[in-house]
Amino acid sequence: MTHACALRADGTWVARFGDVPSLLEQLGGRDAVQVVAAGLTERLVRDPALGGYFVGVERAPLERALAYYLSELLADRLDPGRRDLRAIHAGLELGDADYDRFLDCLGATLQAAGVSRRLAARVRERLEDLRPSLVTRLRS
Repeated sequence: MTHACALRADGTWVARFGDVPSLLEQLGGRDAVQVVAAGLTERLVRDPALGGYFVGVERAPLERALAYYLSELLADRLDPGRRDLRAIHAGLELGDADYDRFLDCLGATLQAAGVSRRLAARVRERLEDLRPSLVTRLRS
């Protein structure tokens, strides 16, 4: 299988494995991910189980951060074990149930944006790679 990166006209890099576009490209690029991040931010802050984590958090920076990390992860340019991801979430004591709920909110957001179930499942699978960096509270 051939591995390569391509520079797009907008200056972003796209990872390619053979003829298969990255998940970022399949979703429609950074613009599409920004739309998803906006919808996800709205769902997260209103979610009864997760909303408490976002009290006092400004939405615009949260939305930008979500768009950035989702774009990087889906373009295969993000190391799931990055220290900054751990540091950002340190002290929150996120559990597996919290992360499962986050993934459910993401799935609902992708569905509302018209993303196919198959592609949404692949995105969710990719985000599972972040679980060890974000979940610090064991199941009880």
